[in-house]
Amino acid sequence: MSSAMSKPKIDLLLIYPPWTVLYTRSVLTNALPPLGILSIASYCEQQGFVVRVVDVHAERISPDQLREKISEMKPRFCGICVLSSMIVASHAIARDVKTIVPSCKVIFGGVHPELFPERVLRNSAVDYVVRGDGEETTLALLKGVDAGKILGLSYRGAGNRVVSNPAQEIVMDIDKYPMPAYHLIQMDKYFPSATSYKNLPAANMIMTRGCPGKCSFCNSANTVLRSRSPMAVFRQIKELREKYGVRQIQFFDDTFTVNKKGVLELCSLLREDKTDITFSCYARGDCFNDEIAAALKSAGCHQIMVGIETGSEKIARVIQKPINKSRYYSLMKTARKYGMEVRAGFIIGSLGETWETMQESLDFAIDLDVDFFQLSVSTPYPGTQLFKQALEEGRLESLDFKYYGQSLSLVRLDDLSADDLRKFERHAWRRFYLRPKVVFRQLARLTNLRQVKDLFNALNLLYSSHRSSKIPKWQEWDEAQEDSFLDIDAVQSSEDLKRLTFQVRKTWEEMAA
Repeated sequence: MSSAMSKPKIDLLLIYPPWTVLYTRSVLTNALPPLGILSIASYCEQQGFVVRVVDVHAERISPDQLREKISEMKPRFCGICVLSSMIVASHAIARDVKTIVPSCKVIFGGVHPELFPERVLRNSAVDYVVRGDGEETTLALLKGVDAGKILGLSYRGAGNRVVSNPAQEIVMDIDKYPMPAYHLIQMDKYFPSATSYKNLPAANMIMTRGCPGKCSFCNSANTVLRSRSPMAVFRQIKELREKYGVRQIQFFDDTFTVNKKGVLELCSLLREDKTDITFSCYARGDCFNDEIAAALKSAGCHQIMVGIETGSEKIARVIQKPINKSRYYSLMKTARKYGMEVRAGFIIGSLGETWETMQESLDFAIDLDVDFFQLSVSTPYPGTQLFKQALEEGRLESLDFKYYGQSLSLVRLDDLSADDLRKFERHAWRRFYLRPKVVFRQLARLTNLRQVKDLFNALNLLYSSHRSSKIPKWQEWDEAQEDSFLDIDAVQSSEDLKRLTFQVRKTWEEMAA
């Protein structure tokens, strides 16, 4: 049999685009498996389709190398996961796919095209936009179901008019989806962010989808919360440990500890099995107590990540996360009691922010004595209340989404300039981390060479404010402009930009109304 005949026909190629922000992002940036497309891959494989995955971001693939892979595979369908900061590279990849394999149908999925299907479908290389969970809709396309009958699908109809079918039903039983297709990626290419792990290698997981919180800066706000069963999660951990040698799990659920019953049951399974694993997870200040802390610690949890966001009560109300400060003091006391590290996330640059409110956040972090202080500049991601408000008030500095997620000041504030935010950011990092107590604490936790390297890079960042990384050859994507790929004329309504993520996951007719 010839080599050409022995190669399987690729039904679906799934691509995770590059996050070209690496040009200015610190080496402390992580790279973890893209769980969304890996879940779609495993579900479609389960139904008998041949699937391949290319993670451009993790593999540091150049445009030329990706084009070679596309030419070799010649897929029937190509699905691209699109975050706002990846939109330009995604358009460019779609154009390359269509040029190399004209018959291939290109699918965009992810929160950005879900919000703006009319705009992304102006690129003639993009055939479909999947809104919401991708598993069922992608499978229907592979099976050849007529586009007009597929819920949660947007596409161009007669006269290039964009048709958006009603939203798909929200799947509550997410145990129906098999374990993500880790076998389709190169596991050795992935690594966690500095200071977030105890052991290596590491992998990420989620137990839930959705979040009932109302945070104005988050596009998961007000979305339906669904949880996998503790047994399904336990089996996934076991397989990652036994098949891939993973020793560290990063739970990235927005609301991991909200599901108290599920967390306690999962911890019980891990404890009874004596699973050789360590893990970290997110915890809310109002969803953490002795019972949960004891269970987490007994199962291998060494660090909890808490989105405190601000030390100012005024800003807490603005961002719609008004948790009483006493909750965080209680959380710290409980975490210390059980020997768990606390990584606290704070945001500066929210609407209404002043130098005084930012200082309140820094003072609060120091007073709490958190182990790790994580500071970010507020980004008005599409689909959030923050983006909508900033747009309505004329405060958005740019609608060029490739600049989003780079810790740039994109919302014009009344009392602070972008330079003020940069100055405070440098001040805060140094004020928090260059205290002798914190330096000695970081030195005491070093257990392997990778952590030594991470600490060196962090100190270099603190002293020099220089951000660097191993830069792949992504200039072609980074220097492109989105409008250059939009070859179909259409008028974009300013109202379309104001959509909220939770709204578009209702039926399209309800959202439009």
